[in-house]
Amino acid sequence: MSHHPAAPTGAGRRKPWQRRLAIGAWLFSGLCVLGVLSLVLMIAYELRYPSEEQKKCCWEENVTPDWMAGTMGFQVPETATDRRAGLHTNAQYDVALLASP
Repeated sequence: MSHHPAAPTGAGRRKPWQRRLAIGAWLFSGLCVLGVLSLVLMIAYELRYPSEEQKKCCWEENVTPDWMAGTMGFQVPETATDRRAGLHTNAQYDVALLASP
């Protein structure tokens, strides 16, 4: 008669508190991923579709094409019939626009 040691009861099975801990960890991880994804999507939407207030914000008034050309080091031809300039200052770097057809 061969005697095999009996496997301890519950071997290979998790204890109830370990199972709850694992489920809680998976749930927490899933919520963190959803939170980060929501934040990224919200920021992408805000950048792609700015509000009217954001579109009009921070454009300097009274910026003339001559001043902008001098600031940028360009010369606007005298034959340009429709000169336009703009200066946006709400960014890390100022954005200057100068157009003349």
